[in-house]
Amino acid sequence: EAKFESARLPERLLGDEEAGALRSLGLKPRPGRRVYRLAPNSREVKFKEGDFELALAPEDWPDFLNRSLKNVTEGTSLEQTYASEYQRRMGDVTRVTVVGIDRDRGFISF
Repeated sequence: EAKFESARLPERLLGDEEAGALRSLGLKPRPGRRVYRLAPNSREVKFKEGDFELALAPEDWPDFLNRSLKNVTEGTSLEQTYASEYQRRMGDVTRVTVVGIDRDRGFISF
């Protein structure tokens, strides 16, 4: 990853682990809120609470953020669901805002 400009998020936290992370951040669970583990080399990322010009992308898909939603959903069960949004870019679709980050414990919430 670019030094401190991006973060690797190898795992989404679920269940009790997610609930504990949210409690330690002082956040309540809500629809769409997610918590991820920060990779050890990503703990010093320059992100802070309130940062909003961020997007999630698979590490092994370099042009993912520039692809259209149509391109990504084509041939899947989601194709018809998002047919009216076919021109949206994945960078917009996966945009997130940081609502909490704990560098010591190694997790981040969006």
